[in-house]
Amino acid sequence: MALTITGVSRCARPLYFLASMQYFAAMKAPAAKREFLVLLAGILWLIVGSVLIVAGVSWLEEFNSLAVISVLAATVAGAAIAHFGFSPLARKN
Repeated sequence: MALTITGVSRCARPLYFLASMQYFAAMKAPAAKREFLVLLAGILWLIVGSVLIVAGVSWLEEFNSLAVISVLAATVAGAAIAHFGFSPLARKN
């Protein structure tokens, strides 16, 4: 019997996958309300984004104005992609 890295043989993989799917299907709904979980995720991303902004600003202080202009252009492009690309996808789901 040839074992893989995960310890499951190739012929037993479909059975292992089905067992894991049954485990997730049997899970109950979260105890917290959806609105609370969305709020918690939003706060977490706000904190992460703030830390990244502080790190980025301190990093940019060491570079010339061309780097700052490049970052501003990338920020505008990222905002456009988020608005026109990700927003419709998020609304659909």
